[in-house]
Amino acid sequence: KGFLEFLRSNKFLQLNPNIEEEQALLSEHLSVLTHVAISSKENCESLSMVSFFEDLKSIMNSNSEALREKACRFIGQLCKHSSFYYKDIGNSGVLTLLGRLCGDPSPNVRRSACLAIGNAAFHDSSLYLQLRPLIPILISIINDTDDRTKVNMVGTLNNMVRNSDQLHSDFVSLGVPRHLIHLLFTTKSSVN
Repeated sequence: KGFLEFLRSNKFLQLNPNIEEEQALLSEHLSVLTHVAISSKENCESLSMVSFFEDLKSIMNSNSEALREKACRFIGQLCKHSSFYYKDIGNSGVLTLLGRLCGDPSPNVRRSACLAIGNAAFHDSSLYLQLRPLIPILISIINDTDDRTKVNMVGTLNNMVRNSDQLHSDFVSLGVPRHLIHLLFTTKSSVN
């Protein structure tokens, strides 16, 4: 708890993600936060005492590929254990940025953004309507050159219909089943 108080009081994520000297420190902070989020549901939820979504949006717009990827990974890990952060994620505008980062030049960023979206749809359907505009973006990943990003995309689409039928008509009208069948028959994946 003392560590979280330190983070909250020092505005640690408010460093400038586009200044090279501050990028390494931001990277370390994101690594620590991600480790805390992964470690347990309780530790992950304890991070709520630190307000970070506005800072994360700035980092997600950074010129640093590594920071964009770590920010996406951290958001994904916030959603790993439960839907505790779904409301904050939905209210923050982070989902729109995650959708944009699904088209990032870096395969690591695309993969992490897609996984974060999938985790934001996993536990319940509360974000489904906000995720609706991301369906075409996810479909476009079918042509991605990175097999692991495609795997994350398939899992994400699955999660978006896992807990309710809210998006079923969108899936049908956008041809999601047809696209997935095409992917199934045209991809020779090396992903294990």
